[in-house]
Amino acid sequence: MSRPEKEQAPVPGMITCLVTPKLTFSVPRDARWRTAADVPQQALQRGFAHRFPLPPVNLDKLRFESVGSTKVLNDTAVYRLTSCEEADERILASLLKGLEAAVDTKHRASLEKARTDLLASSATFQVMAGEVKERQDEARSALDREVLKLNASLATTSKRLFLLERENASLKTQTSATRALQGATDSRLDALEAENSNLKARNASLEEALAALLERCD
Repeated sequence: MSRPEKEQAPVPGMITCLVTPKLTFSVPRDARWRTAADVPQQALQRGFAHRFPLPPVNLDKLRFESVGSTKVLNDTAVYRLTSCEEADERILASLLKGLEAAVDTKHRASLEKARTDLLASSATFQVMAGEVKERQDEARSALDREVLKLNASLATTSKRLFLLERENASLKTQTSATRALQGATDSRLDALEAENSNLKARNASLEEALAALLERCD
């Protein structure tokens, strides 16, 4: 009865997979796995991908060959990293290159999103500027029509003069509103410049994170 008890499946938990002394990762234990060779490649690839901030783009080309595949699977399993496209001595360099490509892809996506947002903001500003110009043109046309009427009726009564003064006050109000709208537009431009500065700072932060990641991978 004691022998079957020794052959029972390991309890659920995590298995630490050792590739190099400094490169380890973990996979969830499966009761069906008896030896390190029983662990599916997909499970190993997923666990290895979680070891990095971003999955390397060439991760699907890697294979994990168990060392001591006949031994009973405990808390630690040792694997040799191989690739269907790279020589063994070039695998880590290729992995680092794939990691750099993944980081670069994410960085490019962030920059493209920032560019799209900036273009959208610019389009909004152009619409606002167009609306301001239309209102200015409308006010100018109204003023021109009123001037023509005043030139044709210089000899009218004081009531006509009062109407002219009121129209002049209305024009001043429209001019003040136009200036206020221009001020809002200037504020929007300042906000866009601040957003651009934040994007530059984020880009610098990503570069620092990439440098730190490269040092850790080395």
